[in-house]
Amino acid sequence: MVSWMFDGNVADASNNLSHLDFQGDIRISKVVTQPTGPKSAAFGVNIGEVNLLGVHLSQGDLKASSLAVINVEIEDADLLVRIGKIYVTELKNKNWLIHKKPHHIQMGDPEYNDLNMGSLVIGELNVDVKPQTTKDQDRKLFASVDRIEAANWTDKNIGQFGISGLKAKIGSFDKPIDVSLESFSMRDINLPYFSSFGEAIANELPNMAPKSNGLSTHLDQAELHLLSSTPKAVAPSASTAAPSQRLKDLLPGGPLDVGISGMSLSNLAVDVTGFKFTIDKINSKQGRNSAGIITSSQLDPMTMKLTFPEAMFLNEPNGPTALFMPLIADGIELVLNYNATYEPTTDVMSVSQAGYEFKGWARINLALALDGLSHYFQEQTVQTAAQTMLAALRSSQAPQSDTKPNNTDVLPMLKSALAPFQSIRLLNGRLELIDQGGIDKVAGLFAAMIPTAEGTTSRTIEKNTRVIKQVRQSWAIPLHERADQKDRPEVERIFMHALARWLEVGGVMTAVLQPPEPVTLPSLVEPYDLTKRLGMTFTNQLPAKN
Repeated sequence: MVSWMFDGNVADASNNLSHLDFQGDIRISKVVTQPTGPKSAAFGVNIGEVNLLGVHLSQGDLKASSLAVINVEIEDADLLVRIGKIYVTELKNKNWLIHKKPHHIQMGDPEYNDLNMGSLVIGELNVDVKPQTTKDQDRKLFASVDRIEAANWTDKNIGQFGISGLKAKIGSFDKPIDVSLESFSMRDINLPYFSSFGEAIANELPNMAPKSNGLSTHLDQAELHLLSSTPKAVAPSASTAAPSQRLKDLLPGGPLDVGISGMSLSNLAVDVTGFKFTIDKINSKQGRNSAGIITSSQLDPMTMKLTFPEAMFLNEPNGPTALFMPLIADGIELVLNYNATYEPTTDVMSVSQAGYEFKGWARINLALALDGLSHYFQEQTVQTAAQTMLAALRSSQAPQSDTKPNNTDVLPMLKSALAPFQSIRLLNGRLELIDQGGIDKVAGLFAAMIPTAEGTTSRTIEKNTRVIKQVRQSWAIPLHERADQKDRPEVERIFMHALARWLEVGGVMTAVLQPPEPVTLPSLVEPYDLTKRLGMTFTNQLPAKN
């Protein structure tokens, strides 16, 4: 049963809505749909209410001050979707209704590139997937979302998009994957850029199909067929293809523009049979100058943590897994952060800090300065950016050879991958590797497995400290030996010496790059005279005494 109520002025009630001007309100209640045909018998859609207020419908184009859809239920043989409410303000869309035959209204194919909304809220979303066959039970899914919302949605930009209150259970109930998310949001989403980049990726995907020699990538063939058969995903012929847009035309914020101005996340948790992965928060933001160019980009410290099920250690108290319990019983934490700036007048990007810290183990600090990004940004197209990304993906998926890789084979591949970045130059850099006790922890584990003269592994603290030192020295010896081989590249030799020293004494290993002249990125793969060209030096700083 469908009840219609029109409150407004209709130019000609005998014509269908796609051919008339209508202004007013539209209220629809108790909508029930049931498609015909044997394969659609289990499919149905029920809608409690649809309220369109402040409607202006002209030639199939729709404008409305607000749209409210209440109590939506979509059901198929193995799917049930329930939506408590959908609420939209300031809705505008073209081709909303189309003319099929007199007195008959049919929904058109909305043109999403002409979709505008002041705000969108989807509340109380529940999705329940229950496969009918036993073999598909791992496809079970139950997910609920408290709220999905978007604001200031235009054909060029979505001001903000967010999800809150997500809970999901995936797979069979004896071994489920539990996912929860407090909130996630992105700001200033550049729709033309992501649309263009998505099309460029789709155009390149057919090139990743399995080759006739039997070698294949991990790309699923069903997915490839779907993408390549989609009209927008089919690569046009050379004679008809429109030129790919340049990055500068799609990303007005300059070289640091990635298509969104910021992202935030709060309390993500994924539990797989007791292995729990969490992210406490993500908060990234950007700063712009008066011309709209992004001059700063920052990621506040975010912590990713992996904890292990207690049963993994208790089930085999004398097994090899139990040996690692002292090291990982409290989990492993990785803390990330970065801070970058860009100066448009000099075209220099500086990363003042990019930190990667395994909490309680070690930390890596990276700082560097590059120039030439503006030229790359102005000259490169979305298509070439997509090709570069997929080329790297193809290289990572290449079959491993049984023979030892030859540098003469690897270098051309690396040069080709870096060729688009010819204009980008390294000005300086600094890398710090900081021991936070991790080396002693691992060495202590090995020391505990070395028996004493009495045949036990029990030692005094003083003796144990001495054994740990011996273990660390045993790790350093082969690195020193490798560094002493004169036929090895100089950069490898000085790095091996510094790394060996770090394993022995800990502290801070620092690599400083101060090139006498800027070095282009593709030339970094050339080992010849690299130490001199980079102005590379390594130092080791002893740990501070307690």
